[in-house]
Order: sequence, then C-alpha cells, then structure tokens
Amino acid sequence: VLTPKMPAQHLPEVLEANAASLDVRSRGLNDVQSDFSLRGSTFDQVHVVIDGVPYTDPQTGHHTGTLPVPMEAIQSVNILPSGGSYRYGPFALAGVVEVTTVDVRSARGYASASAGAFGYTRAAGGVPLRRTEKFASRLDLSYTAADGAISNTDFATWQAYLKAVRELGPNERLSATLGYSVKMFGAQSFYSAAYPTQFEHLRGLTGSLRYQRNHLTAQVYARQLQDQFELFRQHPNYYVPYVQGRWIHVTDSTVTPSWYTGANLHRTRSLGGDVVATRVLGHQVITGGLDARQDQIWSNALGVALPDTLFTNWGGFTKFDARRNA
Repeated sequence: VLTPKMPAQHLPEVLEANAASLDVRSRGLNDVQSDFSLRGSTFDQVHVVIDGVPYTDPQTGHHTGTLPVPMEAIQSVNILPSGGSYRYGPFALAGVVEVTTVDVRSARGYASASAGAFGYTRAAGGVPLRRTEKFASRLDLSYTAADGAISNTDFATWQAYLKAVRELGPNERLSATLGYSVKMFGAQSFYSAAYPTQFEHLRGLTGSLRYQRNHLTAQVYARQLQDQFELFRQHPNYYVPYVQGRWIHVTDSTVTPSWYTGANLHRTRSLGGDVVATRVLGHQVITGGLDARQDQIWSNALGVALPDTLFTNWGGFTKFDARRNA
C-alpha cells in the first residue's frame, strides 16, 4: 500500500518511485500519457480502480491513465501484482492498481499553484462542500498546461472529482462519485516517427452509485471516453485545409498523403455493476459476488460498419461494436 506523501504532482510519479513491480511507461511529461505494466505485462492487462469503480478503457490501455482525480485528492494506492481476474475479470490479468481518495468526511482543504519555464502552469484545489451528521460531500479540481520545450509538445489537462455519501442507518450508506477529465496534447512522434506531428484530445466522464449494508456492497457505474487522434495536427501553426480533403503544412508546404482522410474519432461507453458479499467464519473470510459489464464503441475506424453515419457533437461515426462480460 502506497501513501502518496512525497512531493509529486501526478500519480505516475509516485507509482514509478515506490512500486518496484510496476513499470510506468510515459510518453511526455506531466502525465500527458502513461501506460502501466506489472511484471512485464502489456498496458492492456493492468486494471485501474478508483474508489471501487473500474477505469480500464475498452478501446486501448493507452487511455487507462486518463483519470479524474488530482494527486492531492489521493489517500492511498494499493498494488495487486499477482493478478486480479478472480475479482475483476480478464481486465486484471496482470494485476490491479487500486486508488482510494480522501475520505469524503475529511475537513481537509487545500489549494496550490505553480509556474515554470515554457509556459508551465498548474493549479489544484480541494474543499469539503457540506458536512452534516448524515451527509457529506467534497470536490477536488486541478488544471495543468504548458507550451512545451520543443515543437508540438504543448498540452493542457483538467481533472474534477465530486464525491458524496449519505448515511441511511447503522452500517448502511449510499455513496456517489462523478469524475470528469480532459487531456489535449501534442503527441510528437508518440505512435510513429514517420509522421511526428500528431495530436490527441481525450474527454472522459464517469459516474457511480454504491450501496453498502453490513457485509454487502452493490454498485452501478458508467464511463464514457471520447478520443480524437490526428496523425497530422490540424492547427493554424501546423496543418491547414488544402484541396479535396487534404491538409498542407504551413511551414514546409508538405501535403498529407491521399490515404489520410482526417482524424480518427472514437467514443467508448462502459456500463456495469457488481454485488459483493463477505462473511467471517472464525479466522476465515469468505467473499462471493456477481459482476457484469458491457462495453461499446462508436468510431470512424474501428468496429462493424453502421448502416448510416451517426452524427454527434464529437463528429460522425460510421462503425460500432460491443461486448459483454459477466
């Protein structure tokens, strides 16, 4: 169990410095994109859980680190390196990273701000919103941005995490969480050195509702992540529209290849729920439960072709696919 009290601004920094079995593979600084590997696993085999809610992305493990919780709001991190499939299914083949946030009844508030070279700025704050005998809530926020030391390494990230609990009776409570995260970053040579001027925009929204009574816990959750990836960054300082659906670089007049038709757009949704019961028999603890989850993806690049294009505020989707795990 890790208690992140070291002077760090992002979760991957704490994990890299304190968890010997966990390898954090970061592209860029300041948690722009971080992959987690346990004992040599791939990034798709590590499951991330925040306050009991799964955050594993069905599209790619590259997005698992897109979390809504600021570093200052984390109370502890538990690393399970021996696999957690018995509890979390195939998503936890290599292990689990369990994040627990600050107790919603905590009176602790904080505010911080920092600035540095190349336009670096960061601000974070957390405050208890309401505390009564039977109800408590708190909100944690953070913002980080920089212009980048070299071309196309600029970024901006936002995190917001709202947590509330209602006491219903002795050993009985109802709790809810709502998380929002945004990442926009120049992905200079992230996926291919042949086309270095890449860009990615991620936007995530997660909500959960949990009921606890004695040794019984039941919860439902939903998570949506939208992803826009540009192999050739469409920006007034990089590539601008040219002719017939192609783009031209504003500096060297390089024209995008004919096979490139624009940004890849994805929207994933995960809907799930679980029930877990424990019973203590002497020195033994017996745990049993049920778990179900459905993952969906709308895309213009991945999935099965749709009969008609689905137009949304994120763009037009031409493909769809889904899977169910229980």
